[in-house]
Amino acid sequence: MHDIPREKWQAFLDDVTEVLSGGHATVEVAESEAGDQVEAIALPFAYLEYDPRDDAVIVAVGRPTSGLPVVFRHVVHHPDRVAVDAEDPALVRSVAVHGQRGDVTIVHLEPKAALPG
Repeated sequence: MHDIPREKWQAFLDDVTEVLSGGHATVEVAESEAGDQVEAIALPFAYLEYDPRDDAVIVAVGRPTSGLPVVFRHVVHHPDRVAVDAEDPALVRSVAVHGQRGDVTIVHLEPKAALPG
């Protein structure tokens, strides 16, 4: 995994969203108290963003291309670390967001299917 410097979180996650929005995402949360939990499985990926004003990373899933509203948002307040499996936003398939209490949110991303040629 590659750590993204904090000052690049917003731009990098915006780039990931631009490239992979319309694909699918699975959201897992690993917590020491509650254990590992899957919060969303292969739902349409809407966005992944860092809000510097609120110091939060937000992943939203459930908005298909038909314009229906987002049905699930997961927020990590005051994250300590954002790590990705590829340095190129177009190649990212896994994002790990580490929270202050030792929890880790892992977002697995699948690109949208290519149209048959």
